[in-house]
Amino acid sequence: MSGKCFVFDAKNMIMPAIGTFTGGLDVNDPAFSPWVDTNARQYVLCYEHKAFRLV
Repeated sequence: MSGKCFVFDAKNMIMPAIGTFTGGLDVNDPAFSPWVDTNARQYVLCYEHKAFRLV
């Protein structure tokens, strides 16, 4: 599954980039590790004007 996604933990939230030349970075990419705790990550997928929390 892919789409615009919020990645967050108890302290930080990374919001999706929107535009022609943005996106494509997997939420499990190590680039997120300095900002979002790997063990406490949660995800919200944006799809068709709705938000879905992924568990």
